Amino acid sequence: MLRKLLVILFIGLSGSVLAQDPEFTQFYANPIYLNPAFAGSARCPRICLNYRNQWPALTGTFVTYTASYDQHVEALGGGLGLLVLNDKAGEATLTTTNVSAVYSYQLNITREFSVKFGMQGTYVQKKVDWSKLTFGDMIDARFGYIYETQEIQPNTNKSFWDFSAGIIGYSNRYYGGVAVNHLTEPQEFYIKQLMEVNFQ
Repeated sequence: MLRKLLVILFIGLSGSVLAQDPEFTQFYANPIYLNPAFAGSARCPRICLNYRNQWPALTGTFVTYTASYDQHVEALGGGLGLLVLNDKAGEATLTTTNVSAVYSYQLNITREFSVKFGMQGTYVQKKVDWSKLTFGDMIDARFGYIYETQEIQPNTNKSFWDFSAGIIGYSNRYYGGVAVNHLTEPQEFYIKQLMEVNFQ
């Protein structure tokens, strides 16, 4: 009962949701993607490869690949990591590629409890395949999609920088943490269109 109440409270307090990053069911197998503070947490070098195919029985699925490498570097007092993500939405109508560099710093609070702070800088490239889009002016009432659209094709490539941060606290018995993505709230849209609606 308490769990249900907390979920309802969380949903009620959350603001509007405008977009969603890819989610992995086995999030523990993709630690740097989950929280940049996990970079170097395994102490030895670690390579992670992940694949996600959401709703494969439907057309226009979401297919995501990630590959990451991280390791602890004693001279830096923490860990370094590299994360590459490729996400194809709607049969590759929208393709997103991220390349991230990650650094985490480890602070030993006591002999048994430590805190790691992580920072992540990401170069993002998004691309829209304009040929796979359909618009209302392409439709004929009898024959379906037979016309060429009159929509003006914008620049279908967009690149920008994005930043994330995270923190984890851990001991031999437990751990917990939080991560915040899209700190600079980059503008990801291709077309910004303002519409005026007059009510009479």
